[in-house]
Amino acid sequence: MILKLLESFKVVAYMYASYAIHDDGKSHWGIVVLAGGVQVFCASKKQRCASKNPTDAELIPLSDNIGFVELFHEFVEFIKNSKIVAPLIYQGNTSVISMIETGGGIIQNETHAV
Repeated sequence: MILKLLESFKVVAYMYASYAIHDDGKSHWGIVVLAGGVQVFCASKKQRCASKNPTDAELIPLSDNIGFVELFHEFVEFIKNSKIVAPLIYQGNTSVISMIETGGGIIQNETHAV
């Protein structure tokens, strides 16, 4: 298969986790990365730590793999020698989506008196 660098070329990642499916209570996650509609990377792995709830289980692969997706995006821009649209990351957990869209639970631009 030939990977063609078209004008509409973009990097897309899908991440998902299954909560507490292993005997020791740990979750399992998977990631698939597509470049220009072609699968270029996939992984499936048992999480290294136990998560407290499904939202935590979904956040672990996101935080572990977002850097990889960004690096792959930069690599594609390098080989194409031009900017491409920002990578799309699909996540199925609405709690995680809500956290990311609202700032990830980080308090910004606030000062606290001591």
